[in-house]
Amino acid sequence: MKAFIYSGIIAIGLSFGGYFSAKQISSAKQLIEVKGLSEKIVKSDLCTITIDVENTGETIEDTQKQLQKSIDIILDDLKKINLNRKDVLITSRTYDRNTEEYNDGKKVNVKKFEMTKSLKISTNNIDAPKAVEEMLSGWLSKNILVRCDYEYKLSDFNKLKKEMMKEAAQNARDCAQSFVGALGEELGELVYLNQGVISMSASDESEASNSWYGQTRSAEKKLRLVVRAGFKKKV
Repeated sequence: MKAFIYSGIIAIGLSFGGYFSAKQISSAKQLIEVKGLSEKIVKSDLCTITIDVENTGETIEDTQKQLQKSIDIILDDLKKINLNRKDVLITSRTYDRNTEEYNDGKKVNVKKFEMTKSLKISTNNIDAPKAVEEMLSGWLSKNILVRCDYEYKLSDFNKLKKEMMKEAAQNARDCAQSFVGALGEELGELVYLNQGVISMSASDESEASNSWYGQTRSAEKKLRLVVRAGFKKKV
């Protein structure tokens, strides 16, 4: 499922659909400097869900057996939201540690085994994380200790970035053309074109509160790309 939802370019100050600032003319070089902006709201088409399941026991065999029961319950529940075993990558970690317990009023050291299995799921069903979160309370009621995390991604990010660069560059030229046209002059050759950093944030987040955590857990993302361009006036 690839569902890109594009917003129009936001017009600020001009009718072109771009954002431009710091327009300057150097009397020495007759250089016109502009910025061009491309902004889009896009909807993720891929998400990754990670479910960590833990269990502790006195032997590796018992710990593994009980943990596998928990995994089987979780896998059966995931089938209900069309996430099958083939979609799940399972890895495991085992640690041994000593704990202090009391037996007949005496403190004794007991060796315990702590085992964690991680279920990593990649899917185009971007509603899956919400469905998994709704299952957490049911797993906890069955004494299944789990931690769940997820992130949304754009599978065609590089293609989208190229489109935005082209759009921002064109908006920069349109701005420069409008600027010199207002002075009754003509736009000359391109002197330089520099790309700034492309930023990504949750679509409902302000730029001031932008964070990596926020944008990875948001299905809708706001992309913003700015280019700097310099043009000569036609003599």
